[in-house]
This record gives sequence, C-alpha cells and structure tokens, in this order.
Amino acid sequence: MRPMVRRARAQLRADALDVAEELVVAGRFGMPELAARLGVSRQTLYSEFGDRRGVASALVLRSTERFLDGIEAALAGQRDL
Repeated sequence: MRPMVRRARAQLRADALDVAEELVVAGRFGMPELAARLGVSRQTLYSEFGDRRGVASALVLRSTERFLDGIEAALAGQRDL
C-alpha cells in the first residue's frame, strides 16, 4: 500500500472512531449513521472494521491504549514508585 493511501486510511479510521465515540455517548450508534456523518459508504466502514462489533472493539482498544499511555506518562515522571 502506498504511503499516501496508508495515511488516508489511517485518518479515516481515526475520524470514524472519533465519530463512533460521539454516537455511542449520544446513544445513537449505528453503521448507517456513522457512514452518513463521515460522508462515506457503509461498505467502506465494513471493509475497515468488519461490522459493529469491529468498531466497538477498535474503540475499546483505542481507549485502553490512551489509558495506558497516560499511566506510562505519569509513572515516567516519578523517581520513586
């Protein structure tokens, strides 16, 4: 995959997860709504995530990574644990 295509796909994925998170919090998550908000086809989302569970799994993984990054950053500033 070419670098520009890879960057575009990574950006779409990040945008999709941002919007999916907003929709989940609002209690309105669905693939049609997510696709409409992003301006892409549902097929594009299904190709990237598989299904709703794939989006949910990606959201959980992203939240976990952010949480662990925060803990790592907090611990890095400590000399005595």
